Amino acid sequence: FSTGYLSHLTLLCNPGKPLMTTLMCACLYLGAKLRAAARPPAPLTWRAVAIAALLALTVYAAVFTDGEGVFTLVAIPVFFSGILRNRNFRPFMVGLSLAVVLLIAATLLYGAPRLIALASPGSPEISIIGETRDDPDAPSLRRIREWYNPRYVILTARNLLSSQSVFRGRRWTALIYLLIVPYLIGRYAGLDDEKKNIVRRGFAALILFIMFQSLGMAVALHQEGHILEFPFYYGALLSVFLPVIVAVPLASEESRFSVAANRIIVCFIALVMAANFIHINREIRNMYGAFSDFGHLERSVAVKAFSLRDSPAAIAELRARFPLRSPWSYIQEIEVTARENLRRDLIRGVR
Repeated sequence: FSTGYLSHLTLLCNPGKPLMTTLMCACLYLGAKLRAAARPPAPLTWRAVAIAALLALTVYAAVFTDGEGVFTLVAIPVFFSGILRNRNFRPFMVGLSLAVVLLIAATLLYGAPRLIALASPGSPEISIIGETRDDPDAPSLRRIREWYNPRYVILTARNLLSSQSVFRGRRWTALIYLLIVPYLIGRYAGLDDEKKNIVRRGFAALILFIMFQSLGMAVALHQEGHILEFPFYYGALLSVFLPVIVAVPLASEESRFSVAANRIIVCFIALVMAANFIHINREIRNMYGAFSDFGHLERSVAVKAFSLRDSPAAIAELRARFPLRSPWSYIQEIEVTARENLRRDLIRGVR
């Protein structure tokens, strides 16, 4: 129940983010089950092997669901590296982790190009390495030095966190957290070591995710507007990591005061997230008319546009018959891709 998750209901044509959030929750659930089964000196059982295999498949699916899915390769070790303390599990888990990484690499290098070739017969063969090498906007050390800096990290952190916690963009409501945060710190101090460890790992995952998103936005998108305008969208996974930090301290109730305070805080956070969802939903509808124009776009038109992706003129003519105001217009994206393909073919011809 969060802004980062609910807001995707306004973008049903872009299901990657909500599906990615669901897969991350599934990964954390399976990881918790596996960690419980791997408490030393527990032996490696078939049940634990099944859970680990299902976790590996979920991570693999998450990586190819959305760009943020790559972060599962970071989040899972952050939360569940303690599994390796069990010597009975260590060789199997290290081998399984390497197998997942190799499977992802093989899919990118060999599987994906073959699937693309099957989906578009007659098109030139695609090489992931070659496409990345020839792409002028591909991440590089120069672009990282140019766009990735402490200012971007701080800007990303501010906007991602405020999209989840500030009531309808009113920054003064953040002052309420001057009361909530000290209370949470006090609750954290009274937790046992195991629960403190969960909170610390959740906080580490949150910081790493902010740095990960800041790097992606600065290098790939290299526009501050993406950080400022759509933090609820690009920060969807915050709706997974923030509850870990908040829920564990609020889960222990030792007195009537703590029971009442915990419930008030939970109700406040739920109110903020619900209000932000309604606010963002209205903003998207008003700004982009996302649904008013998509009704005129049929699947057959999108398929035809994809088949014409090497002909910018043909796509431009097709798009003129189906004007879409929405910035998420697939035909418009295909048109840009067609122009890039044409420019790239010309460059290769000159070489």
